[in-house]
Amino acid sequence: MKRLIACGIGLAFLLDSGVSAESEAEPEAVTIPLDQIWGYRLAGTKKVLELDPLPNGRDPSFKDAYSRSTLVKIVRYLSTYVPDGKAGPGFVVAGSGKEALDRAYSVFQEKAKHEKAKQPSIPRDTDLSLVFYAYTAGCPLEIESVEKSAGSISVKYRFVARDAIHGSNRFAIIPLGRLEEGTVQVDIEQIPTHDPKVAEVVQRVSAERLICDSFSFDVR
Repeated sequence: MKRLIACGIGLAFLLDSGVSAESEAEPEAVTIPLDQIWGYRLAGTKKVLELDPLPNGRDPSFKDAYSRSTLVKIVRYLSTYVPDGKAGPGFVVAGSGKEALDRAYSVFQEKAKHEKAKQPSIPRDTDLSLVFYAYTAGCPLEIESVEKSAGSISVKYRFVARDAIHGSNRFAIIPLGRLEEGTVQVDIEQIPTHDPKVAEVVQRVSAERLICDSFSFDVR
């Protein structure tokens, strides 16, 4: 009888432990909607021009504003600079909106000087933004999805048919909010295109050379 009671208690403990383990499982990935992402020539995203607006072209201040525009400088960099090897990893900056845009430009300035700055650790009490970018690749692309979970972020993109918008350089400022302490892995993945004609072009495009790559960063 004592042995049966002991077995029953042991079974109950195991079952209870299983329920606890399930309740403590990692939360599912959260999708970051495209309409919350600031994008340059990226379908479904908010127009990043709203963060750094320019006056009307006929306005006397237009020329000066254009020369000082952070957005224009980033676009010019992505349009004219072609890396010798890999495009390099994406990166994370502190802040959101215009603040993130300005800090992204500072990183691109370093890249233009061929300086390989290591992604610094980020304080956990800071709002963060992920910067995704593509140099002129001969074929435009769009972001398919962005998902965030504990210690992991996934960005999926695909090449698409050429549209009326000239050029194929793209970039996005993706809001991450505040993250928990630890190492975060960012996976940037190209997924197959739906268009056979685009697939033929993609075969001649070096995504590794022209599209930013996966990376990781620490939140401390």
